[in-house]
Amino acid sequence: MQSATVLHYDKQDWSGIGDREARPQRRPAAADRTDIDDIDRRLLWALIADGRASYASLASTAGLSQAAVRDRVIDLIESDVITIEAHPDAEAMGIGGFAGVAIKASGPVAPIIETMVGAAETTLVARTLGRFDITAEVWFDDYDHLAELLDRLRALPDTGTIDTIPYLRIAKEEFGPPQRL
Repeated sequence: MQSATVLHYDKQDWSGIGDREARPQRRPAAADRTDIDDIDRRLLWALIADGRASYASLASTAGLSQAAVRDRVIDLIESDVITIEAHPDAEAMGIGGFAGVAIKASGPVAPIIETMVGAAETTLVARTLGRFDITAEVWFDDYDHLAELLDRLRALPDTGTIDTIPYLRIAKEEFGPPQRL
């Protein structure tokens, strides 16, 4: 078993799936936000389970007024603690699928991350500790497109090994509260 620790998510953006011209922005580092309390955590778990939850339903979860919940949620968004996004289905978007990509760099990681953040095909880019220096999720039209994307990554200076995991089928994608097995 191998594990990795995420140091920073440099990109989390599913808005450009299927658009090779999309250039989503780098995700800013969360502000020095260390004051997350139990109420914020309850709001976060509720929003992770249902990003479309109303302020009224969140108010009952948090034990606050709707106005107070609205202020807290806006603060969490503005301080980059959370983003609220949709995760589309590959078939519905008319693309071939998604793949996980893990890169072990042979030199500085920052230039590789910058290039990956600017690539239209990346939906998630993270700096990690462990076997790999960078992990990412990419979308592709077909396997030729995936091969072309991997060749672009291999051509970057200081790119060492690349492991690619095309997703055959996404059996479960859930972001709710953790469940113990």
